[in-house]
Amino acid sequence: MSRLSEQEARALQAFAVTVLISLVMRWQAGDLMWGIWASTTAFGYVYGLVLIVKNPEEMDAGDGTDRGRLFVILTFFTIMFGTFHYVQGLFLDMLYPITSLDGWAIFLAPPKALFWYWGVIATTFYSRWPQLMAATKPSDRKDRIFDLFKNVGQMQALIFLLMFMTSFGLVRFAVYPILIVYFLPSPILYEKLKWLLDKWDDYMNRMPPDEFEAMDELDDE
Repeated sequence: MSRLSEQEARALQAFAVTVLISLVMRWQAGDLMWGIWASTTAFGYVYGLVLIVKNPEEMDAGDGTDRGRLFVILTFFTIMFGTFHYVQGLFLDMLYPITSLDGWAIFLAPPKALFWYWGVIATTFYSRWPQLMAATKPSDRKDRIFDLFKNVGQMQALIFLLMFMTSFGLVRFAVYPILIVYFLPSPILYEKLKWLLDKWDDYMNRMPPDEFEAMDELDDE
């Protein structure tokens, strides 16, 4: 397997630091969900702002000289992105409350989570810094804004997976794999999994026939 790329190294370092934070702070399943929500919200918003401001043509905002048009697009993005994540934060607070759920207190849950789970936000920015820097430069791709929706979809899937495993008392086995999936982009995970499967296939192909027979005998016993 080739040497780790900068993105892979950053992802593994961020994973290790996040695990350390979770152990020190004694996080439960709800904390992990809130951490993923807070980091996805913060990074996604900053990524979107950088992409729009630095590459306005990708968002049909001209060349950036039309300040009014750019302002309208930034405002629309802020309202759309912010409202979605804010409402989801309220929903999360009903399942894993970090407020008293009395009166207006519930509406403070999303900003409170952004403050409490700053550690995961920091490690997320560290692991995805190359992606953020790439957003400052022009690209042949004209659909990079949809990377945000991919991240949101990943967050939704991980949160629902955590909820499912929590209901069956299995969440303690899911924390580390879920963090790995969160920090490592899907193509990297696919590449590493394919490498492991190829290595296993090579090993099985080199195994002498008599060892296969011995394994079959053990299975029969």
